[in-house]
Amino acid sequence: MAINIPLMFTMGTKTDQHCSQCPQKDGCKEVYVKLGRSDVPNVAGAVCWAFLAPIGLFAVLAIGLEPWLPAFDDEKIRTATIYVVSVVVTVMAVWTVKQIKTKK
Repeated sequence: MAINIPLMFTMGTKTDQHCSQCPQKDGCKEVYVKLGRSDVPNVAGAVCWAFLAPIGLFAVLAIGLEPWLPAFDDEKIRTATIYVVSVVVTVMAVWTVKQIKTKK
């Protein structure tokens, strides 16, 4: 069963001319009504925070550790050390937050 999606999708007009030719016109409206009445909390902010916080922490650590490790003469060793330390601290932070959240 194929669903044809028009190039210019617009919600129904006052006369519902857009939906009059659609074989799913009755079910489509019911879906939007049910979604509008949903009591489920919005998780978009939590998802963005869970995705962006570890990336931000890693970036801050990678930039912040640069001045603290001038003792390494070899650039490759310094870069690898900064990367490993940043990854380990970020993974530990994510694990700690997960442990705290699961205990609640």
